[in-house]
Amino acid sequence: MRNRLKTLQALRAFAAMAVVFYHTIAATDHAYPDGTIPDSLMNIGWLGGFGVDVFFVISGFIMVYAHWGDFQLPGSQRRFRSNRLRRIVPNYWLLTTVGVLIILLMPSLSQHGRTFDPYWIIASYAFTPWTSDAGITMPVLGLGWTLNYEMYFYVVFSFALLFPRNLAIPLLVLVFLTSIAAGTFISSDAPLFKQVTSWLLIEFLCGVALAIAFKKGRSVQTSTAVLLVAITFPLLAMALLWRDNGAFPHYLRLVFYGTPALAIVLAATLSEGMRNLRVPAFIILLGDASYSIYLTHLFTLPATLKILPVLGIELYFLLNIVVLMVASAVVGVIFYKLFEHPTQKKLRPTKQLSARQCPVHDAFWMDH
Repeated sequence: MRNRLKTLQALRAFAAMAVVFYHTIAATDHAYPDGTIPDSLMNIGWLGGFGVDVFFVISGFIMVYAHWGDFQLPGSQRRFRSNRLRRIVPNYWLLTTVGVLIILLMPSLSQHGRTFDPYWIIASYAFTPWTSDAGITMPVLGLGWTLNYEMYFYVVFSFALLFPRNLAIPLLVLVFLTSIAAGTFISSDAPLFKQVTSWLLIEFLCGVALAIAFKKGRSVQTSTAVLLVAITFPLLAMALLWRDNGAFPHYLRLVFYGTPALAIVLAATLSEGMRNLRVPAFIILLGDASYSIYLTHLFTLPATLKILPVLGIELYFLLNIVVLMVASAVVGVIFYKLFEHPTQKKLRPTKQLSARQCPVHDAFWMDH
């Protein structure tokens, strides 16, 4: 059981670094707009966004796995909400504040034309999609759009905890599928409506299904798991061809990114071959720090790209990408060690919880 959870830690590390790779390619291309990066590498860089889909599937899995015995348990809703906020808010609010200060004090460094808009900034802190005066739909901290999805999932899951498990899970599925269906019949440009009707919500449900199978003792043979993972490669290759340097709609993202994410998490949790898998300590560390890496790299990448020329360092583009990714990982781990981990220890409830009540972390945090 413990080894299987360590495989999820490894997947968290993979997902975070995949997103870092995606933004590293984009940041390098922005810094060197003279064709330094080959088009083929630029196209491969787009695949890094697939890490977000892996996070979503893991999140659905861990929420059900961690709270399997909490459905209809007195006080479980309150504990769930407080634990989720305690885990997400400190990192996100601190770094969002840094982003706001950059907009106010050094607007030239602000990315994507972000300007000071109080309502948009408040919505960013509140994990609510909002379109700013400048037409920006992402929050101050761009990757916060994924946390907006997480928060919506938590709201619905918290409601489901009111019911017995055999009713709560179908209810969770019904709410998501109904909202997705509504989006196919109702047209709206409102960011919140687009979020709550997005096909990406199915990725959380995929994780929920895997957790149910895991809890019921289901497993797959290693050969089957390998075959499922192998299927991800042609799907991701098709995603490159279909995407053609432009975003594709969420229902296609669900096919090209969501299906591989499901296959990989399935292999990591239900494969018999995972039982004796040894995950290297540094991978576990990256998994522990994945949330910090995920958020801080948005600052690390542009800062490193500005520091290197000042130091007189000019790197061949592949080496440059490696340096940027290593820097992002190192800064994220340092942030985790100096801020995230100590903060979580201080905010952790002092009252000892029972085994049924003890929260296991979701896609971004997992207890050891």
